[in-house]
Amino acid sequence: MKKNYFILVTLILMGCKKNFDNTNNISELKLPAYSETGAQTFGFLLNDSVWTNFGKYFYNDGITSGWRDNEVISEYTYAGTSNDVAFQVSGRLTIVDNNIATKDISAALSFVPDLPYEKIYSLTGDYPRNFNVNDNISYKFYRIKQGTTFTLNVTKFDTVEKVCSGRLNGILYNDQNSNDSIIIKDGRFDAKIP
Repeated sequence: MKKNYFILVTLILMGCKKNFDNTNNISELKLPAYSETGAQTFGFLLNDSVWTNFGKYFYNDGITSGWRDNEVISEYTYAGTSNDVAFQVSGRLTIVDNNIATKDISAALSFVPDLPYEKIYSLTGDYPRNFNVNDNISYKFYRIKQGTTFTLNVTKFDTVEKVCSGRLNGILYNDQNSNDSIIIKDGRFDAKIP
C-alpha cells in the first residue's frame, strides 16, 4: 500500500509542471560589461541586436524533464587528430513564451592558445579555430566562410588566475546559403580557464 501511495504522489508531482515564460525579461537583454575577472560572460551584437547568454532550455532525459538555466561554458577540447588543445567558450540565448521556445540561438568560440597568449587570432573556420552561431528554431547554422577570417583579440589569458577574456567580430555565413550572412560585432567574453 505504501509503495502504491509513493508511486501515485510521485506521478502527481511529476505532472505538476509550472509554465515557463521569460518574455517579460527581454527588455533586460544587454551586452555584458567587458571584464577580465573570469565572470563567465559572453555576448555580442548579432546584426545590431543583442545576443547574450540568457534564459532556459527544455531538457528531457527520459526520466525527468523541465527547464534548465542556460550557462556560459568554458572548457578545453582536443582538436581531432592534431596535438592541439583548443579553448572553447559557448552560450545560449533562449526566449520562451508560455513553454514554447520562440528564439533559441547558441554560439561557440574555439581557438588554440599559443605563446604569446594575449594577441589577435585570425579564426579560419576550420576546427578548432572557429566561431559559429546556430539558430536552433529555424535550423540555420552560421560559420566562418572559407577564405575569410574572423578576428579574435585575446586580451587576457592568465593560467595562474585561470581567466581568459577577449573581444571578437566578423561575418558568418549560412551553411546552406552563402548569400545569407550575419554580422557579429562588439563581441566580448570573460571566462574561467578550467
